[in-house]
Amino acid sequence: MLFDYPQIQYFDKIEPEMYATLESEQKEIHNRLKIEFSIGIVILLAGMALFVTSFFRNSKK
Repeated sequence: MLFDYPQIQYFDKIEPEMYATLESEQKEIHNRLKIEFSIGIVILLAGMALFVTSFFRNSKK
């Protein structure tokens, strides 16, 4: 997940004219990277939330 972030930033900072000249395969890779990165962040946040809730649940006992 961390290795995808620089690639996403690279594509996001490309000028619109340059982005339009990219091949469709490169555009698909950019979209896929954004989706995978978003899903990774959601999974990471969900894991942290489950850890915190289990920690508080165990500390009450």
